[in-house]
Amino acid sequence: MDAPPLPPVAATFLCDAMLKTVLLLLTLTLTGSGATAPLHLVAWAPGYPGSTTQAQPTMDEFARLLANAAGWDADRVTAEYQETEVGGLARLTHEGTQFALIPLALFFKYEDQLDLHPLAQVVGPGGEASETWCLVAPAGRITGPGDLAGWTVMGIPGYSEAFVRGNLLGAWGPLPSNVNVEFTRRVLGGIRRASSGENVAVLLDSAQTAAMASLPNAGELEIVATSERVLLGLLVSVDTRVEASTEEALSGGLMRVHESPAFAELLSTVRVSRFEPVDQEAIASSREAFDKAR
Repeated sequence: MDAPPLPPVAATFLCDAMLKTVLLLLTLTLTGSGATAPLHLVAWAPGYPGSTTQAQPTMDEFARLLANAAGWDADRVTAEYQETEVGGLARLTHEGTQFALIPLALFFKYEDQLDLHPLAQVVGPGGEASETWCLVAPAGRITGPGDLAGWTVMGIPGYSEAFVRGNLLGAWGPLPSNVNVEFTRRVLGGIRRASSGENVAVLLDSAQTAAMASLPNAGELEIVATSERVLLGLLVSVDTRVEASTEEALSGGLMRVHESPAFAELLSTVRVSRFEPVDQEAIASSREAFDKAR
């Protein structure tokens, strides 16, 4: 004898229960089979050479070696490079990005908006985690910050006016309010404009400052201000998207990567020698200067 049909309410309940069971089994299967999405790291450096496409082979190798240093499978970490402010901001806003390598100017500009947390700091090829920036101007025309009224101050950190005014030039003195702070990745173009007598001053990092002496127009320029030392860059977590244990494993692995000859060679191509624990006092001091200027 055939069983009586289920009442509509019972049939609906049974279908819902079966659907929930299938979804639960599917979830357990995916999470238990290593289908967890990889951790993603973005190296974000507006104004520096290269493009996302050109850098991808290097970033793939970086990710593989970093995963190995953290004790994970090689495909546990993926990485990419973003050379524009807009591109990097879009990638960090996306929930699929958990970590980033960024310069200090970007960190302070987006610390609150992106909920960034420093995990490690970059050490440069000379063994220093910080450097100075120099302001270069036409020779004989600038004796103090007030002389820059109406001028343009340009350089790679120009995307963050508060960082330029506070962190890089704040110790020299307050810049006039009508100074135009401008981002450029074409520093040589700014140097040419300054050497030809335009009302332009250019911010140079330590490597760019050292190279300036070899330029044919170097005699038309002079260094008018030198910043206090600022950190080169930071590894940060984004918006607490992973557990603390995962952050610790990745940052710990990053601090060991220089022990691998293959990774040391890779790091040297981007002017990095190693990573180390964050200097919290330096961060606090730099944040104070930044907040005062914005």
